[in-house]
Amino acid sequence: MSTEVSGMIECRPGARLWGPDDEDSVWHAAIDLFLLNNGNAYDALACIFGIRNSFGFRPLTEGRGFPSDASEDLQTGYAAYGPPPDVHGTTWITWAELASTDWQETDSSGTRSRESVAGDKTHWGPVWSVMRTLSELHGADNVRLVAWFHRPVALLTGSGSGSGCVIRSLWVTSELSSPPWEVASKRALAGVTGPRGWGCE
Repeated sequence: MSTEVSGMIECRPGARLWGPDDEDSVWHAAIDLFLLNNGNAYDALACIFGIRNSFGFRPLTEGRGFPSDASEDLQTGYAAYGPPPDVHGTTWITWAELASTDWQETDSSGTRSRESVAGDKTHWGPVWSVMRTLSELHGADNVRLVAWFHRPVALLTGSGSGSGCVIRSLWVTSELSSPPWEVASKRALAGVTGPRGWGCE
């Protein structure tokens, strides 16, 4: 079963003006990863997050969990994917940390650099570009990426015994224009369960 990554970039505009401890220095959702087409190449996930890390990268951020001060939009999107173990590996990283990364560091084989698998010229380039721009406006410590990992969301039809259940792919035409967390949320409201259990009696 493949592993998918979802997440959101957040920024904290008030922190640069009033300091990070001010009551108005709260995090705001900036953009969903879904819109940046970052993909789920496993060498990149290993390099950044330590997920599927058979490559021996030293992860940039691993297992920090979901931030307690997350924006309301992020909390809503994250909750739609369900609890562990449906969601795992949740973590976050600031632009300040990414900007100070040694992108020439390699995996354990010495054949893959961070830059080659997750640098500006990879599918993660648009993510870094957005974070870089926001950091110029709000400060590097006030821009972060929050990410989590899950199986591909699937659509369940059928009822009764397990043998009567039919599983279809998530990526049907009517859902291509919606971010995955929105699809998952709508399915939850419709009584369709996540990738574990399948809702079959």
